[in-house]
Amino acid sequence: MINVVLFLILLFLCVGFYTVQRKLPLQTAEAGAITGVNKQNCASKRFSYRHDFVINGKPINPSKHIMLVVEGNCMSQRKIENGDIIFVRKFDKSFTKNQIKPDDILLIWHDSEQYKGYKIRVLDNDKSENNNELNTFYYKEDGNKHLSCHNINNIKGVVKYKLQKK
Repeated sequence: MINVVLFLILLFLCVGFYTVQRKLPLQTAEAGAITGVNKQNCASKRFSYRHDFVINGKPINPSKHIMLVVEGNCMSQRKIENGDIIFVRKFDKSFTKNQIKPDDILLIWHDSEQYKGYKIRVLDNDKSENNNELNTFYYKEDGNKHLSCHNINNIKGVVKYKLQKK
């Protein structure tokens, strides 16, 4: 009888610990100027969460999205803050400009000597004459937009949901 009680207590503790300490490896998405950003910043981090992901009352399946931790504050005007977790609907190889609209927040892969990793930017009213490029922006500290152009092949998805940091 004591063995059964000890087993049940141990089982209860294990399940409780697992529920409290579940961890997911997440990459970061830079939300700001990449000037001075260390290349090490794009390394995977471990994020602990206590509950299943539920947004606006509906469960979100993390396996159907890219999940990233936001670093920086250039999207605070869009209510995405440093430390928030974003869920990105990943585009497949047949992605076209028609799948996105102005004001969508895009996940962009950036690979240069200065920075290698993901960043998020807002799709501007795209008037680019080049079909392979998109005009995007982020917000500077003074609230003004900083415009940039990105190759369509570097657009990896669109932000669909976010969880605020606790």
